[in-house]
Amino acid sequence: MNKKPVNIDEQRTEALAASLSSTGLDAFSISRFLKLLAEGGSAGPIKILRRHRLDLLEEIHSKQKSLDLIDYIIYKIRQGTL
Repeated sequence: MNKKPVNIDEQRTEALAASLSSTGLDAFSISRFLKLLAEGGSAGPIKILRRHRLDLLEEIHSKQKSLDLIDYIIYKIRQGTL
């Protein structure tokens, strides 16, 4: 696979880092992402983003379970069976 270095100006790099940070990606992973992106190729940066996406999805599922439990408790209170 041919890796062609990517030249991203400092302003775009900072904006990208800020965007990644706003998603909750940690500083180490952001730094690694930017390094791999600058070196060229897409497999490394995409792998980092996919891992973070999976982590976020797991977090969403966990929160959904909590919401479902709260809804169930509300239902039981309204039914008078709690």
